[in-house]
Amino acid sequence: MTDKKIFIVGGAEIAILCLEQNLIDEFLLTKINKNYDGDTFFPLNL
Repeated sequence: MTDKKIFIVGGAEIAILCLEQNLIDEFLLTKINKNYDGDTFFPLNL
């Protein structure tokens, strides 16, 4: 293990992979309180 912080930036697929492999100790999520048109969304029920 390392005592350095590593940031993994990505979308849902990257987050799910890291969660399944137990690679995440801390999860930072920014919630934007506005609706935008789009076709890709992050599953908040992980």
